[in-house]
Amino acid sequence: MQYEEFILLRSFAEDRSCKTTDAFNLGKLYFKRGEYSPALYFFSSAAETSVDFLLSYECLMMISLCLRGQGNKEISRMNAIDSAIELYPLRPEAHYLKSRCYLENEMYDDCLTCIKNSYDNLWYMGPDFRNGRHDQTVLISWNISYFGHSHYQFVKGMAHYYKGENESALDCFNEISNIAVMDLPLEDYNMFSEVYKKISGK
Repeated sequence: MQYEEFILLRSFAEDRSCKTTDAFNLGKLYFKRGEYSPALYFFSSAAETSVDFLLSYECLMMISLCLRGQGNKEISRMNAIDSAIELYPLRPEAHYLKSRCYLENEMYDDCLTCIKNSYDNLWYMGPDFRNGRHDQTVLISWNISYFGHSHYQFVKGMAHYYKGENESALDCFNEISNIAVMDLPLEDYNMFSEVYKKISGK
């Protein structure tokens, strides 16, 4: 057991005033290690006890990612994302996660609808949000692979590709610059490289 883990666990057990924050931090710690069961427990605890809607919003999204890490628990995963959307329907992050969930479950039309909602909401939040100057709207710890133009275009492109719409997919992929593509998570980058090579002939 690491020292940070020991301190947080002791505080979580003894100090009720910090219970929500400790639970959230423990969830982050275990999630980073890939220990999804304890991460899920602590994110769920933080979501249930938090009076901060933004913290609850983030916990619900992290719950969905823990469920993804545990395996194919798509109904529970989608329920967590939908609960996050109910809290903040005009924020883009949960819609983005929902589009990823649809993509992984081969629901490509739903994926395209959802990613459009996410992108529209990103513009609704304004230029400060898009440029990273979130101020009061920033999430406490953005562990979710997100976001930027390249992420949107990747999800859209993959949905079009799987639908057999290679021209539309290529249009999306061409929107991703050589620099921005490096912002993609490694798994997405490898998939992008493989599919782009296949449909572009380059």
